[in-house]
Amino acid sequence: MEKNSTNVDTKDDTFTVKTTEKNCIGFCFKQKSSKIEIYLPENYKGDINIKNSYRDIIIDKFLDVNIDIENDYGDIEVNN
Repeated sequence: MEKNSTNVDTKDDTFTVKTTEKNCIGFCFKQKSSKIEIYLPENYKGDINIKNSYRDIIIDKFLDVNIDIENDYGDIEVNN
């Protein structure tokens, strides 16, 4: 059975989190979904790039950032 996995990598000025969930075909019971929370300082200035296959994205309290989001499924909520 495949397991869920999460990999974290930092290269140059880029922080990358990649998660892979086990495959499910048909009706799947007792499936656990990955939840990733990343905290940055409120005064962070720079770029935030998010690529998400599914799940909701919530971004909160950033004033001077450029946000680029690529989301296949799920809601996107950006609060200032």
